[in-house]
Amino acid sequence: MKKYRRIHRRKNSRKIIIGSTICVLLFMTAGYAAFSTNLNITAKGNIINTPEECFTVSDNGDGTGTITNYDEECGSIVKIPSTINNLTITRIGDGTGTGEEATGPFTWKNITKVIFPNTLNYIGKISFFRCNITTLTIPGNVKTIGNQAFAFNHLTSVELQEGIEVINAEAFTMNNLTSIKIPTTVKTMSSAIATANLMEGENAFVYNHDENGNINLEELNSYGNRNASDIIFPENIKTLGYLSLYNMGNLKTLNIPNTIENLKTKFIYHMPNLTTINIGGGIKTIDINAFVGVNSMPKLTTININRKENAISGAPWGAENVTINWTGTN
Repeated sequence: MKKYRRIHRRKNSRKIIIGSTICVLLFMTAGYAAFSTNLNITAKGNIINTPEECFTVSDNGDGTGTITNYDEECGSIVKIPSTINNLTITRIGDGTGTGEEATGPFTWKNITKVIFPNTLNYIGKISFFRCNITTLTIPGNVKTIGNQAFAFNHLTSVELQEGIEVINAEAFTMNNLTSIKIPTTVKTMSSAIATANLMEGENAFVYNHDENGNINLEELNSYGNRNASDIIFPENIKTLGYLSLYNMGNLKTLNIPNTIENLKTKFIYHMPNLTTINIGGGIKTIDINAFVGVNSMPKLTTININRKENAISGAPWGAENVTINWTGTN
């Protein structure tokens, strides 16, 4: 009996030692995970600055700096400090290349959240291209947002604060936005800033702004619903802008109503299942390269125009392999 008790005690001791070892390992793992994300989140849920050594910064020569790279191992939550290496951070640098060849300060990195300092005034082109950001606030001290700066993320909401002045082409294209509000301070909007999102109804129509910050309800900048199988254009729209219709896999027939008068260069692109375009009799101008994107629409065979033959010069406007039917009398 005494021998049994000794053996039993020995087994219990082993269990205690093993259990303690597991607890220590779990604690060390949790500690390492916190360290690997640079302790971005405190116990109270506040986000602290990401350490300076996580960033590569170039000196602008006037006491300010531009971020040119970020070490992805520093974590997916990034709070950019206002100063790095004693330089005031005013710019996120431009990237280069396109698609899979694109490179930029944060491009193709697992960034889920980014917080900008109040010293920043410029966010470069493709700087956050192909990240995993879900929500975003861009403060008004940022004056310019570059081409495709946040394209191909997972944005469900974006807050653009008053003070922003320039939004360049495709800045928020290919996300999951259900709406976007353009600040009244925006004086320059390049093309297709928010195409191929998940906007529905009136929210899907994003209009250009003029130099005074006024909305131009006659010119469509972006159609924001990539899942739509049909587009019902409001009567106020007279012009479809460059790349305003983009990447809609469910669209098979595009009906352009009589109220639309102008089709800009490459107004439509990457519609893989589109077979037919019907253009209403109100059309007045079709830019010479309006249909240069037909290579991205392999099923497009027919463009019907409700005008008499050659009523609009320039045919086929880049659609060399597509049949153009003139169906009108005027």
